[in-house]
Amino acid sequence: MKNLFQKDIRVPKKKHSLYYRWVALCAKCNITNENDKNYRTYAAKGIKVCDEWKTNYVKFLLWGTQHEYKKELVLCRKNKDADFCPENCFFGKHSHDTEPFNI
Repeated sequence: MKNLFQKDIRVPKKKHSLYYRWVALCAKCNITNENDKNYRTYAAKGIKVCDEWKTNYVKFLLWGTQHEYKKELVLCRKNKDADFCPENCFFGKHSHDTEPFNI
């Protein structure tokens, strides 16, 4: 079986900070409670997490580490009407980037 981890990524004893962001991302896009503020922002608009990320944390981790992830940045979408997927996401700062997903 091919090793899923690249040379600079190891299975940590403590979970990587991107793990908690991935959990939050999947949860916020999967809300069914219409009274939840995130329901109106994401689920009600049909915004989803792509299958590649939703079902495979390692792929999200690899993407994040290859795309300038830093703890002080937030996950943003280029197109606020499109899903969370590698082609539509980047890490940016609140002050100047479009539609930050605060995770």
